[in-house]
Amino acid sequence: MCALNFQTPGYAMYLDHGMFTQNGGCGYVQKPAILSANDFDSHDPTTFAREPDESELLVVDILAGRNLRHANGTVCRTPVVEVGVVGTPTDTHASYFTQAARGTGLAAHWTHETFTQEIACPALASVG
Repeated sequence: MCALNFQTPGYAMYLDHGMFTQNGGCGYVQKPAILSANDFDSHDPTTFAREPDESELLVVDILAGRNLRHANGTVCRTPVVEVGVVGTPTDTHASYFTQAARGTGLAAHWTHETFTQEIACPALASVG
């Protein structure tokens, strides 16, 4: 069990929202089968990567953004996008940052910005 402060939006709240919307927003997500296996060991990182046929390649193309603003409401002059994966220790790596966008936050666009990562356990991974 965990507690989240629902009064303050932030990274943890975004991950929580993303996880619980995958089942139609009902508030319940069934535990992945890998966590119920008899030989599962949460302290062994190789446990999550035992099934190589279940791994997937994640490719995210960053194209454009519109009306990107700072928390205080001002328009971003040089927007940058951060993409990362949150999941098992084998899947969680450093984040990928794009170059500063062409244009301002009102009509930003990127060319040839791609984030690619092999996901060993897709059932436990979230893009953040």
